[in-house]
Amino acid sequence: TGFASTTGGIVRSANMNKLIFRDCSFENCFAQGNFKGGIVSFNNIAESYNCTFSGCNNGTYIFYNNNGSYKGDNNKLIDSVELKG
Repeated sequence: TGFASTTGGIVRSANMNKLIFRDCSFENCFAQGNFKGGIVSFNNIAESYNCTFSGCNNGTYIFYNNNGSYKGDNNKLIDSVELKG
């Protein structure tokens, strides 16, 4: 997303939803402005396994959780920001 006041470039949720990504590929995902999550943002229970994140380098983190949580395994970052924050 290119909107300056948007949180989460792909999924934006603030309701403690459980989001699980498996065997996915994300390319050039971002959220810009003063918000953080490039893929998923705010108050989620997020997980990612065997995913590739390529060119997701705008924003602070790929997964940003304010009051939620993140866990994952066997993910690959290519020219991307930190996976979690």
